[in-house]
Amino acid sequence: FLSILEPGYGINPMACLVSIVTTLLVLWGVKESKLVTDFFTWIKVFLVIFMTVGGFILFNPANMTPLVPPEFGAAGILRGSVSSFFGYLGFDAVCCVAGEAINPE
Repeated sequence: FLSILEPGYGINPMACLVSIVTTLLVLWGVKESKLVTDFFTWIKVFLVIFMTVGGFILFNPANMTPLVPPEFGAAGILRGSVSSFFGYLGFDAVCCVAGEAINPE
């Protein structure tokens, strides 16, 4: 049954369906689009709250030792956080520059 979702030939029917539905939603009106956006936003908020509560319920303090893995140390933690931070900034910079392009080729 799932083979219908990937028939080959570079065609993705599910992506086509999602594109058509979102286009129709935008054409339907701003109020309706806002309602759908609000609905999905509340689903995401609920999922974040669910994961946070689940994390607190399933928290095991024994997993916190050692807090800093000895093979990486504090330098490894800083190296990872700096890589994540600059990776995010780089992605953001590319998005901003792409939005300001006048004649993209």
